[in-house]
Amino acid sequence: MVRVGKVTKYDNYGRISCVGEVAQLLNLEKDMDSVEFLTYNGEIIIRKVTKNYMGKNYEQEEISEKIREYEKRYAEKFDPEEADPDEHEKIYEQYLWDKEARKTLIESKKR
Repeated sequence: MVRVGKVTKYDNYGRISCVGEVAQLLNLEKDMDSVEFLTYNGEIIIRKVTKNYMGKNYEQEEISEKIREYEKRYAEKFDPEEADPDEHEKIYEQYLWDKEARKTLIESKKR
């Protein structure tokens, strides 16, 4: 898995901005193209809506190839076998703390 572009926020209007790198990889044109959101294997997938030609989707195949090339170019090498188990526990504790802090913040905004 490779991060594409910068992290974006879910804004006050309920929107998520599309970063330029994603738009380029999906060949998106403003006011012309649409995207769809799908789930797969516990993840959310964003995909450009493209046309099927008798069961063949040529544009999606081109986009997929472009994305695979991007992944090869920017993939970081990470071997989970080399990770320190103590570090995992510390990271998980930080996650639990962050989760509680977020819950507190959400509750305070409701008041």
